[in-house]
Parts: sequence; C-alpha cells; structure tokens
Amino acid sequence: MLLIKEVWFEAAHKLDIAGPCGQLHGHSYKVLFEVDGPIRGNGMVIDFSLLKEITNQFDHQYLNELPIFRGEQTTAENLASKIAVECRVLGLAGKVTVWETRNNAACAVV
Repeated sequence: MLLIKEVWFEAAHKLDIAGPCGQLHGHSYKVLFEVDGPIRGNGMVIDFSLLKEITNQFDHQYLNELPIFRGEQTTAENLASKIAVECRVLGLAGKVTVWETRNNAACAVV
C-alpha cells in the first residue's frame, strides 16, 4: 500500500561554499513522503503522525548545529537521505523528496 504525505517545516542553514548559500539563510522546506509497506494489524501501513515526527527534529532549527549533520553539508540531498534512512528503520520503502525552494528538490530512495 502506498502512502503519500506532505509536510512543511522551517529551518536555517549555511553551506561551506562561496556565494549566497555560504551565508546563514532559511528555507520553508517541503517534504513529500511516498512510502510503501504492508497494511498492519491496526489497518494502517503507518500512522501519518509518525512521518511528521521524522521532520519535527528539523523544524525551526539551525541544521548545521544538529548532531545528525555533524561533519556533513546541510544540503537538500543530505536531508532527503537522512529522512529516508529513518523511513527504512520504520520498515517502509518508497521515496522521500525534499524541496529546499519551490524550484529545487532532492529525492532519496527509502
């Protein structure tokens, strides 16, 4: 069964590169979960609120200071990868797409 959930959160970050992205700035991130799994005994693949909880750790945070990004760039690619790993831990498959802006996104396979 395929589940689809859209979540929005706000966060700040900066990249270790020259130019505007190397300056502290923020985004309204959009995360699209498209996850697949078996329907469990409770009639659900997973409670939608558990998918939201994955993104709660990033909401209104300075991403560069989070332990999950220690030693890594806080790119949309890395953010999508981190979220995908957490979906796998929950026994899900599929993909996670993270929009950093309305025109730029990264997609990770769960």
